[in-house]
Amino acid sequence: MTHPNRRSTDPDDGERHAVLQLVESTAAKFIARVLLPIVVSALCALTMWVGRTALDRIDAQGHDIQLVQSDLRVISTRLDERVIRQVDENKREIEDHEHRLQLVERKVGM
Repeated sequence: MTHPNRRSTDPDDGERHAVLQLVESTAAKFIARVLLPIVVSALCALTMWVGRTALDRIDAQGHDIQLVQSDLRVISTRLDERVIRQVDENKREIEDHEHRLQLVERKVGM
């Protein structure tokens, strides 16, 4: 009796099918039972290591971004303070000019 999945072009010499021989070989069994789990475990470990490294890098970048934001707040505060001082100084100068102008107007109007 021939195998139901045997091709019509395969010789009917009573030999086992080539694929069946490969599947039942000792090397195939060794690869399937020993090497494949080792390779899959190594790939999982590598994937987890790469993922952990990426997460660590993202955390470090987040920390760096927080430092930059803090520095920008300090710079913004200093700039605001400087602008306020400059506005106050300009206001005093204008008031001083107005006071001197009033003095000149009084002298001329006399």
